[in-house]
Amino acid sequence: MNWTIYGIECVGTLILFTCLIMIPLCRNPVWWIHDYPKDIQEKYFETHERVPTQVRSAPVFLKKAFAVLLALAVLTALALAAGATDFKTGFLYSYGLWMLGHWLQ
Repeated sequence: MNWTIYGIECVGTLILFTCLIMIPLCRNPVWWIHDYPKDIQEKYFETHERVPTQVRSAPVFLKKAFAVLLALAVLTALALAAGATDFKTGFLYSYGLWMLGHWLQ
């Protein structure tokens, strides 16, 4: 496995994940209000108009399924680009890349 490529991919992934989170949040600060605990949501909606959501609707399911498949394809491509030759190496590489993104976000 090429550690230089892995390091470049880690930095690129962190920049990508940061942009995917911050750009929608800067455009609409209430974008993820429903991800907060219920008591915080209720306190917020005391002074603001309630935003309706459909957690288990077909469009939400399709968007999440597409996002999971896209993430799987990207992680697979990055593992192959870094030189993963077997399943164990590819899995550990993808896991490390994914966890790095979660830890530093």
